Amino acid sequence: MNEGFTPAGEELARAKRIVLAWDEAEAAGRGVVSLGSKMIDAPVVKRARRAVELAVAGGTLPADWKEREHAGHA
Repeated sequence: MNEGFTPAGEELARAKRIVLAWDEAEAAGRGVVSLGSKMIDAPVVKRARRAVELAVAGGTLPADWKEREHAGHA
């Protein structure tokens, strides 16, 4: 049952990109962020964070995914 409700594939990849972009914008003191040509607002970030939380809870994404993403781009 968890598989049916756990985001995966492109949905999860997009959610991760949104969360990372928002976190980066917040760290830089910006209240607005764009991802590609789209502006990302708080409700979109909230949905993305929820998707990531579901993926972590469902075991399809490790809990330390952010650290791994940052290590991969360092």
